[in-house]
Amino acid sequence: MLKKSQLTIALFVNVLIFTPVITHAAGTDAGQNNANQVRQKTYGAQVGEKAMNGVTNLGTAWMEIPKNVVNTTQETNIIYGIIGGLGMGIFNTVGRMSTGIIDLVSAPIPSDPIVNPVRPWNDFDKRTTYGVQYHLEEPTNQMPTH
Repeated sequence: MLKKSQLTIALFVNVLIFTPVITHAAGTDAGQNNANQVRQKTYGAQVGEKAMNGVTNLGTAWMEIPKNVVNTTQETNIIYGIIGGLGMGIFNTVGRMSTGIIDLVSAPIPSDPIVNPVRPWNDFDKRTTYGVQYHLEEPTNQMPTH
């Protein structure tokens, strides 16, 4: 019988292998090949992309530590870069892991990514920021015309 840790690892490996396949299969639209036509992602592609973002954020969150150390060192000095960058890196690692969990749990609800840049290696020199999600559109103050 498999141990709980072995099952967790097997589940994680299966998600890493099969999510891109499912995402690609769900997102293909063979009937729409017109280059001039704006293509919208299918629901399956949006769900798969969001789930993959969650898995990616969980698996690569640790990259925030060296990223923040390097960026803070370049902006200030080596001492503050190591100390401040380490603190910011740990904070952003926890933040990226949290958004990964949120993305996995809420994958059936398509939305924009919470964390920017979406992956830690995208725009490596850019600070990680977190956006407001699931917010309602601001009401306009215009009165309807009849």
